[in-house]
Amino acid sequence: MERLLPHKLSLAGGYATIDRNFGGLNGDRFNRGNRIFVDAKLPLVHDLSLNVFYRQAVGIDDAVTNTHRFDIVLGYNALKTLQRVGAL
Repeated sequence: MERLLPHKLSLAGGYATIDRNFGGLNGDRFNRGNRIFVDAKLPLVHDLSLNVFYRQAVGIDDAVTNTHRFDIVLGYNALKTLQRVGAL
């Protein structure tokens, strides 16, 4: 589920379940097992954005590499900047 909040803040959350035989092919954020997650994105000035992500393993029935994950990412959209200044 995703919601757009005031000041263009985007908030998403959910539950993911990845089969233990599927392994890490799903990406670094989830890997295998059951996970609950929250993801927030806030546009800052011009083409910068701040992304905060938290994930926790739930119902663990076998060994996992980590049960919690917390990311803070400052993103820059170079393509949008080049388009804005007319370089593309």
